[in-house]
Amino acid sequence: MKKANHSESLTRIVLKSGLIWYLSAILATGAGLLLIFEHFIEKRFDQSIRNQLYDLVAAAEITPNGNVTLAWRPSAPHFNQPLSGWYWQIISPNGEVIEQSLSLYSDEPLPLLRPDFIGQYHWQEINGPLQELRVGLQSIRFAGSDQPWQFLVAGPSADIDNDVAGFAKLVAGMLCVLGIFMLASLWFQVRQVLKPIHAMGDEIGRIRRGQQSRFEQTLPRELQSVGDELNTLLEHNSAILERSRLQAANLAHALKNPISVIQNELNHLDADSAKVMTEQLDKLNQNAQTHLSRARLSGAINQLASQTNVSESLSDILFSMELLYKQRGLSLGFRCPPDFYFGGDQHDLEEVLGNLIDNACKWADSHIYVNVEEGDHQVVLHIDDDGPGIPESARDTIFKAGKRLDETTEGSGLGMAIVTDIVTLYGGDISIEHSPLGGTRIRLALPGGRQGESSPL
Repeated sequence: MKKANHSESLTRIVLKSGLIWYLSAILATGAGLLLIFEHFIEKRFDQSIRNQLYDLVAAAEITPNGNVTLAWRPSAPHFNQPLSGWYWQIISPNGEVIEQSLSLYSDEPLPLLRPDFIGQYHWQEINGPLQELRVGLQSIRFAGSDQPWQFLVAGPSADIDNDVAGFAKLVAGMLCVLGIFMLASLWFQVRQVLKPIHAMGDEIGRIRRGQQSRFEQTLPRELQSVGDELNTLLEHNSAILERSRLQAANLAHALKNPISVIQNELNHLDADSAKVMTEQLDKLNQNAQTHLSRARLSGAINQLASQTNVSESLSDILFSMELLYKQRGLSLGFRCPPDFYFGGDQHDLEEVLGNLIDNACKWADSHIYVNVEEGDHQVVLHIDDDGPGIPESARDTIFKAGKRLDETTEGSGLGMAIVTDIVTLYGGDISIEHSPLGGTRIRLALPGGRQGESSPL
């Protein structure tokens, strides 16, 4: 059993791939922005601490007895708020705190860290009274003093984290909006790119249904070569089919005259020889007709573009049969919606229906009725008669070439075989059932449907 084709949607593939790449790009962009912002905030924080420290150094003076005093105290409010995380200290060469900010209110001040008395400005991260601190420190040697004094200013590291977290929320919101916009843009672009492909599919459908014979729309530059190649393929296929049909017609014409001449010459032979020759000529004629019909069908079945109105063909055939069997007074009728079509050549449909209805007329007592229904991408015809019916044991052989149920009736026995060939080549189905009229029902299913629907061919 052929497995169902569950190919993935091209739109879904592109959207899935775009989602992965866009999401990766958005995450990388967000991480990069956070790193840059964090670096900028740390730099600005350190610069603020350094400025506070230089301001503190500028306020320091050496007294005549060699101690350090402040001409003014830093006035920033956070240095006065108790345990705010913003502190400053001046540490003497022997490690004692001689001055500190009011935010460190203590009767016995202790250094926030062990003084290192390094001359250049540098910073450290330490655990402060309530939180982690980022401390800038530098040692200064004043004029008239040979010992270094340690100056330090500290600020809470949480300020940096809070600023980065706030910025991260803003960035996340903006990147989410950007991601939605990018996906919507990608979906729109995919639809725009696929529009010519959908148009090509529609045009192929119209070619298949016979509404046009070649691609006519203007395609994008990337697809124009595909349209040109398909047009070339259609023209090449049409040329091959036309040549095949012409060769089949020539062969039929070439065989017709020699067979007629030989049949005329049979009158000059003795009875026994004429009988043998007649039998062999009948077989030759049957085989020639069978193979010629199959050759013609093999060309016709591959035709793109054929649609035949079932109701019109049925009406013409039943009218002809009424004239042909007028003396028998048969009653012929049919029911078929006017928009039903057969997805194939008109001549093939009329050959099938002509053979089947002609057989029904030969065997019917008085009534033949044809009912047409819609199947699954098919038109289903029921041809009923009120004749004697066909035994079940004979139903399997009736469609074989040269087989006739009653040798007394006229015919070559090729009609039903040709019907079978045509039905088979179109992918249809034919079977024999018991008719509600009492005789035979031929059930015939052929590709087709209603006008305007997609052809199953």
